[in-house]
Amino acid sequence: MKAARLVSMILLLQTRGRLTARQLADELEVSVRTVFRDVDSLSAAGVPVATSRGPAGGIELLDGYQTRLTGLSLDEAFALLLGGSASAAPELGLADAAARAGQKLLEALPEGVRDGVQARAERFLDDPEPGPESGVDSPVALLAQAVREERVVRAGAQPAEQQLEPLALARRRGRWYVIARVHGETRTYPVAGLASFRVTRERFERPPDFDLRRYWNDWVGGARRADAAAG
Repeated sequence: MKAARLVSMILLLQTRGRLTARQLADELEVSVRTVFRDVDSLSAAGVPVATSRGPAGGIELLDGYQTRLTGLSLDEAFALLLGGSASAAPELGLADAAARAGQKLLEALPEGVRDGVQARAERFLDDPEPGPESGVDSPVALLAQAVREERVVRAGAQPAEQQLEPLALARRRGRWYVIARVHGETRTYPVAGLASFRVTRERFERPPDFDLRRYWNDWVGGARRADAAAG
C-alpha cells in the first residue's frame, strides 16, 4: 500500500534523521528504485525531502518537517502496521479499526499525495467473500485477542485439556497458524486443527527474547524440507 509506505518513510526520516536509500529500502522491504520513486512523489507533494550523494550522503527531511499523523489507538496502529496484509484485518477482528486507521492515514498525508491516493482508490474495489475465519467471534479473531492480551488458552476437552500460551499468529498459503508455548517449548499449530479452545482470564509472561521472524523462518524451512522429502 503506497500511502502507508510514504507515511512510514516520513516517520523513519523524522525519527532517525538522514538514511541511505538502501537503509530505507531494507526498512520498507522494497527496492532502492521504489525508494527514489517515493521520494519523487513526496517532493512533488511539497514534503521537503532532500537527497545527497557521496559516502556521507543520503535522504533526509528539511526544515524540521513533522507529520500530522496523530490520535491512533493501539488497534488502529496495529491495523495500519499490517500494511500490505490488510486483508488479514477482518480475520483478526480489526476491520473497523483498519477503516478508522485508513481515514486518519489519508488525513495525515500531504495534500498532493492525499488527492492522488483518493483518485486511485476510486478505481479499485476489494470486496472479499466473508469466510469461516472472519468476524470478531471467529477462532482467528479470538486467538488474536489472546495474543494481544497475553492470555492463556486451553484447548481440547478435559482431562486431556492442553494449556497454550499464544505468542503469535501467522498466515501461510491462506492458512492461519498459532505459535504458542507449551510446557516451556514453542510449537506451531494450524488454527483449523484446534477442535475446541477457550480464552481464559489467566495471564502469562511473554518471553522477552522471542523472535517471531527468526522462529517463523526456521519453521517454514523445516516445513519445506518435510514437503520435499515427502514428494
